[in-house]
Amino acid sequence: MNFKKNLFVFALMAAFAMPSFANLHAETTKKPTKTVSKEIKEMIQDLNLDIQKLHNETIKLKFMVNENGELIVISTEESKLDKTLKAALNYKKVDSEGLTPYHPYIVPIKFELT
Repeated sequence: MNFKKNLFVFALMAAFAMPSFANLHAETTKKPTKTVSKEIKEMIQDLNLDIQKLHNETIKLKFMVNENGELIVISTEESKLDKTLKAALNYKKVDSEGLTPYHPYIVPIKFELT
């Protein structure tokens, strides 16, 4: 009888602990503000990229900001542009109003001919 009681108590404790453990590693991304998206667009507009090859492509730029409001590029979908975009954007100051420091954000970047 004592074994069943201990098993029940253990199962009950595990049931209450599961939701809190599940949220520990859940990484959610938020949409960045329109201001930050515009700023990123302006920063990469002057890069020397082969737009002919990138025409109508959209990549997802995953980034975060630090406590000083500086961009930190986490990753891009396009490995050819990864180093270029990281070099152009990392530690550039942005208007980080409304952005949580060290929280991942994703912004789509569409390349178009102008």
